[in-house]
Amino acid sequence: MPKIPSVHYTAPPAVVRLDSTGRIISGNEAFHHLFNLLPGNDRPSLVSVLTENNWGLPPSFVNRVFKKKKPVFGLLHSTAQVSRQWTLDYIFEPVGGAIDNTAVIGIFYRELSTPDNSREALKTEKDRFKALIDQSPLGISIIDKGKAGTHRYLNPKFTEMLGYTLTDIPDGRAWFQQAFPDADYRKQVIDIWRQDQAEIVVGEATVRTFNATCKDKSVKRIEFRPVVTGGADIFVIHEDITERERTESALRESTAKHREILEGMAEGYYEVDLKGNFVFFNASLCRMMGCRPEALLGMNTRQFLDAESTSAIYTVSKSVLETGQSAKIIEWKIRRPDQSSLWVEGSISPVRNPKNYIQGFRGLLRDVSERNKTMIALTEARKAAEAANQAKSEFLANMSHEIRTPLNAIMGMSHLVLETDLTSEQEDFMSTVKSSAQGLLNIVDDILDFSKIETGQLKLEQIDFNLRQTIDSVIEPLVSKARDKGILFTVQIHQGVPDFLVGDPGRLRQILFNLGDNAVKFTESGIIVLGCIPEKHPGREVSLHFSIRDQGVGISPEKIYLIFDAFSQADASATREHGGTGLGLSISKQLVTMMGGRIWVESEPGEGSTFHFTVRLGYLTEKHPKRSGAKKLVREPKKTMSKAGNKPSPKEVFPVEKPDGSGTEVDASKQTHILLAEDNPVNQHMMMVILSKAGHRVTLVDNGQEAVLRYGGEHFDLVLMDVQMPVLDGIDAARQIRRSEASGQRTPILALTGLAMKGDREKCFDAGMDDYMTKPINPKVMLEKVRLWTKTVNGS
Repeated sequence: MPKIPSVHYTAPPAVVRLDSTGRIISGNEAFHHLFNLLPGNDRPSLVSVLTENNWGLPPSFVNRVFKKKKPVFGLLHSTAQVSRQWTLDYIFEPVGGAIDNTAVIGIFYRELSTPDNSREALKTEKDRFKALIDQSPLGISIIDKGKAGTHRYLNPKFTEMLGYTLTDIPDGRAWFQQAFPDADYRKQVIDIWRQDQAEIVVGEATVRTFNATCKDKSVKRIEFRPVVTGGADIFVIHEDITERERTESALRESTAKHREILEGMAEGYYEVDLKGNFVFFNASLCRMMGCRPEALLGMNTRQFLDAESTSAIYTVSKSVLETGQSAKIIEWKIRRPDQSSLWVEGSISPVRNPKNYIQGFRGLLRDVSERNKTMIALTEARKAAEAANQAKSEFLANMSHEIRTPLNAIMGMSHLVLETDLTSEQEDFMSTVKSSAQGLLNIVDDILDFSKIETGQLKLEQIDFNLRQTIDSVIEPLVSKARDKGILFTVQIHQGVPDFLVGDPGRLRQILFNLGDNAVKFTESGIIVLGCIPEKHPGREVSLHFSIRDQGVGISPEKIYLIFDAFSQADASATREHGGTGLGLSISKQLVTMMGGRIWVESEPGEGSTFHFTVRLGYLTEKHPKRSGAKKLVREPKKTMSKAGNKPSPKEVFPVEKPDGSGTEVDASKQTHILLAEDNPVNQHMMMVILSKAGHRVTLVDNGQEAVLRYGGEHFDLVLMDVQMPVLDGIDAARQIRRSEASGQRTPILALTGLAMKGDREKCFDAGMDDYMTKPINPKVMLEKVRLWTKTVNGS
């Protein structure tokens, strides 16, 4: 069955069958009536029938309907052979498939006018048509084909667009002359126009674009669309596309530039649809994915992801889809077709269509495989460095212990020997031994301090202290050394310097001693002056400016910048002459920096040197500082009751050896009973003698386990506990002793250790110890601590 067009036509369709040449094979009654044909006539062609009836269709229309199976439509005002005037709205449409190389064409039409009302209807149609043309936003010209291309009408938009009126361009010749003044270009336009006229199909527009010169001589890019309606006129639609082409050109240039930028990027750019299929990408992305562009187009992202990465990408994409917001940079792993892989970090942003709906995702990918490898290598290197640093710290701690233990014996025994009756020569020998041991101890301390500073382990205390007492403790040994060299050592403290401050007096003392000792060391005669003046009082802080001026050898300008470097001295020979590690000034500089100040030197060779440094300290308004140190690092002793209750322990007699070997009896009830846990025989003997001579009763054990057992069976007023011992070390022994004191009674425990690294003191306190002494033990310091911690025991 022939298909019926969408427009309703009241007249029955004319149906005709054509052969491959377009000649009529047969037609129905409506066909014969429409074209006033008699059955049995010779078989004319359909084109000749249409031409005789003035339908104005070119031969090419048969090819369109017959071969291309496309309809042809139009409006016809014609005079048939029987002198009837018809105004038809028609459609030629293929309605049957080819059979034996023939085709069936249906001609659907409706008659718009009849002999009675054709003139009135035609006028109405013309008025309506003119109104439409006059209001058109496009330029329209109507050309009479039968009068050598005369312009019958130019609508207002045409004149507005190009400036010409009918007077300017009455016909095609005038139009071509003025709109295309260049002869060569005009010939090209005319040739194209004539070719289009020969091939144009009714109702179908062929679009051409030319550069037309306007009446004001400006040139515009005009798009021409001639339309043949089936009558004697040609309608030409003119549209100014100058701006559109300029915009399109700018867009093409912008697109090309953006494409060039994308192709030049090291990062991979991608766009995918909502299913994850690649729709656009740059060359860098292809390299990352390991695919050629033609292969990557249309591939799905899941083909490049493992399960973990797929889950991560899905979660992020889902969030982008729900929120409409770009996702933060994430990292995932890409698996290439050749099974190699790489890590990338990338962004995921929404791609929206013109209606603002999300239609996909885009983003940039950066290959971070090398960065990740570097990070892994750095992590491994850091771990190795930390392990090496830990090994170094452990080595220094062990070496400190191994060095301090014999030093403890040397200095202790030297102290004991110097208290006996000696000849002047023997006293000189022993003083040399003791001072040499002290020098070795200073070297060990410098190395440990430098190691702590280097690893960031050195921390400053914040305690109350008396500044003048601190300075006095520094200059006492320095004045003695200076006097021996015939040097005058003086101190000048400004009256505006506060007495009581908050800070680390030990480290301040260390800085002052380092600088003062150097001044004495490098000065052969003259005066050394230690000065201190206040600089400012910002709130609760005070900045103090210290200076140490000497009249020594001085420092050359080219050497000054070296003296604060580790292991450096201005003169290498100074190390051989005066000794030292070359760490003192470097440590002082670091300590000054940690105390919020700076250090510098002014010097001239042969004129002496002045070392300056500033520090920031807390300002204490109280006249007398609280007990320093004890609050932070030392636990106050508590009254200790006898383990037997409130009853005093039985009286005992302990023989104390005198230097001459004789002894005396001491009332044991008035003695302090001390448990000494020490594994080194030399240190055992030295400490037993010192404590015994001071009137204390001492019980000795060789390890921590024996200390715990002995403590549980006797009453002791004090425990001196070595930290490193066999069987059970001092830390664990202290913990066990504290656990055994369930009744609340507490005996002071003082740590004795050759360790001096960060954390050693805290470990002792965490185990329940009350105070801490570093070997080599200074006999005076030890006896003072024993007195402090046992004074409440004896009620003194």
